Amino acid sequence: MTRIWGDVPLITKSFDDGSFEHRPKTDSQTVLNFAESELLTAVVDLPYTYGTSTVLYYGQTNSYWRKALFNKLTAYAVLAHIAAWQGKYINVDTYTQFILNNYTNISIDYITNIGNLTGLSGIFSNNYSGGQLLSIPAPYIYGEATATGHIEELTLAEPLITKQRPDIYVPKDSIVKIFDDINDTRFGIDTISGLTRTNYFTNYSGEIPIFSKIKIIRDGVSDGAYGVFGSNLIFTRLEEIALLRAEALAVLGSRDDAITMLNRVKINRGVRTYSIASTTPLIDEIFNERRRELMGEGWRWYDQVRLNKLKNVNPEIVRLIEQGGIYWPISTEVLNKNTAIEQNDYWK
Repeated sequence: MTRIWGDVPLITKSFDDGSFEHRPKTDSQTVLNFAESELLTAVVDLPYTYGTSTVLYYGQTNSYWRKALFNKLTAYAVLAHIAAWQGKYINVDTYTQFILNNYTNISIDYITNIGNLTGLSGIFSNNYSGGQLLSIPAPYIYGEATATGHIEELTLAEPLITKQRPDIYVPKDSIVKIFDDINDTRFGIDTISGLTRTNYFTNYSGEIPIFSKIKIIRDGVSDGAYGVFGSNLIFTRLEEIALLRAEALAVLGSRDDAITMLNRVKINRGVRTYSIASTTPLIDEIFNERRRELMGEGWRWYDQVRLNKLKNVNPEIVRLIEQGGIYWPISTEVLNKNTAIEQNDYWK
């Protein structure tokens, strides 16, 4: 909420009598500090796993609960992002190091292979949990898959579903600019044959390429006439944490370690590694890799804000940061229901 609206009311208790307390906004730093304090208190007692194959937790194994409950690493992942948004990169270093030192305790893969990243039974489906640290599932079997509210509703079209054109897409000129290595298993174009290698897009040769990295249709049944989607909303996974750690290390001046962390993701995607001879600044390349790896997962805007807080890359975004324009306006409905809240200054 603080990343979207900035200052928000801090409510720390429920009102069981059904009343609604009109409360003004609380400074966003206070809200984040409260969240950090709560997580640090809880993480002491949080387990790595809930249930095993022989000792079930409320009738289920760990693979089920990992998609529903916070575990110790989930808490540290959220702590890392709270710290990153505040620019506290020493804390980001600490939290991400703990995750990467202990991920084997929750039996997940450090690097998700490209098939399990983009496949119908991959990381975005309810059938796979390797690599996920925090996700919100929507399994078809439990009636949680829907025709709306998933990215597939906006990005998919024929030949994947019965829809002529997608609502949003990545233009071809942007695709070739973003994925500039022909060996990239996410997307690459052979310079001799002109053939494409892509796990992120469908129908690239057509007028509009379809962003199909996430395509959990009817819980894995590829039936375009039945547009019900069941993809997990993944907040963070291990590749994202690895790149966040690379960001922190680069900011803190641990250049060699940052390069090593960055290249662990690059190597697995088949792209050339970063070296001291690379002409792109290290911090820029880390965010470039985040753009490639995390496309469609909701990170691009927040990454641009963090990058431009570190260095003036885009003067327009820097101006928005300075003027509070990175936050959404508060809806009229909310303002009417809680008269103690004022509209964000940028939108007055």
